[in-house]
Amino acid sequence: MVDTSSWGVAVAARAGALAVLLGLAGCSLDAGDPEPQLTSAPDTAVINAAYGAPDSRQLELAVNSCNRDPQAEVEESGSDIRVTISLAGVDSGLDCQDSVKVELGSPLDGRRVIDAVNGQPVPVQPAE
Repeated sequence: MVDTSSWGVAVAARAGALAVLLGLAGCSLDAGDPEPQLTSAPDTAVINAAYGAPDSRQLELAVNSCNRDPQAEVEESGSDIRVTISLAGVDSGLDCQDSVKVELGSPLDGRRVIDAVNGQPVPVQPAE
């Protein structure tokens, strides 16, 4: 006679491991669709440099996006400006330094610019 109690535990453990791996890979499994579906977020870029004047509401950011249409999402507080750069399209491999201009709700006025992708502050250089 074959002991099936341990077989059921092994199958359940493998199914659980598969679900974890699918989750880590950015996949989800819909009960009505047996095929895994890729559900990834848009790509992001790290900010290389920031330019602005203390009394200005304009902030210019330099990012390496290779013409992937960089877009800035900005969250402002009294002390910080958190910026996430999202990328779309396909990497052209050419002219990888791109500029993103941001209109702030209030002047820069000494607030820190934080790259929300890596959590690091970005020193603001004088605007040219």
